[in-house]
Amino acid sequence: MGTAKNNYNYDVALSYDRDRQCETHWEEENLFIQEYFSCNKYHAILDVPVGTGRFFQFYPDNSRVVGVDISIDMLAQSQERAALIDNSDIFLMLSNAEKLAFYDDSFDIVVCCRLFHLLTQDERFLVLKELGRVTKKTILLQVYLSNRSEILYAFLTKIKKLKDRFLRKRCNTELKLKPWSHIMSYSLTRAQLKSLTSRTGLSVIKEYGFSCYEGNIVSFLVLNK
Repeated sequence: MGTAKNNYNYDVALSYDRDRQCETHWEEENLFIQEYFSCNKYHAILDVPVGTGRFFQFYPDNSRVVGVDISIDMLAQSQERAALIDNSDIFLMLSNAEKLAFYDDSFDIVVCCRLFHLLTQDERFLVLKELGRVTKKTILLQVYLSNRSEILYAFLTKIKKLKDRFLRKRCNTELKLKPWSHIMSYSLTRAQLKSLTSRTGLSVIKEYGFSCYEGNIVSFLVLNK
């Protein structure tokens, strides 16, 4: 996960929300979190990776929120947002999700959004195991579920990135690429998801599927111990 420190630098962090707000599933994610926490009240909430703190506004007013991110530049953005929220009980921490500095069962719920597509299957296991350790019961996990095989997805992604790099050099100009086009992503199949939950002792209680993004179904999973 160390590459995230470089991938999510100052420039990326500064424009992170603006670059993604045009995505259909960005608003769907916001609405889901807003509705979920309006119906389910939790006191101790862990948000990892917290990113720019986009979900702060949806958490209950009396909750204690801890936001964790591996990028200090993303944390700087979330710090600015936290200052605007009428909830003074927000604490931010620089940390790797594979090794969190919290006791077992420290949180009522863990929110993990836009992370798993950036991780290899081995890294996912380490992160999910750690999230399961620090939550008392529930994890809200956002994923991009793919119907394609992991090998095919990785191959197509690599070909696209090589093509973009070649065209940039040949044309000697900047292409209109997505701001995150340089960041490697990995598929998550249902078979891989089943393996992860089985190995970490977690169960998928409910799946909320949204729009389709680059051949993947954008989903929020409710996981319980």
